[in-house]
Amino acid sequence: MILLDVRDTEEDLDNIITGSIKIPADYEGRALENSILIDRVYSEDYNNLEDMLKDADRLMFEQKKKKMLIDKFDIH
Repeated sequence: MILLDVRDTEEDLDNIITGSIKIPADYEGRALENSILIDRVYSEDYNNLEDMLKDADRLMFEQKKKKMLIDKFDIH
């Protein structure tokens, strides 16, 4: 999980981050591809970092499940 403070940035930041992270990494001659999901949670909505991280993790897991279903059933 990567956390960024993006309050004062443009929406294009998602594309920049995704593009730079999605580059396959070479590990011992194998191309490793990354799975990326980007969402936003705002620290002002939480009382502490632990709650914010738990919620961000939950949202990421839900998005991953949804993406897997879309890919499995070729829903677009």
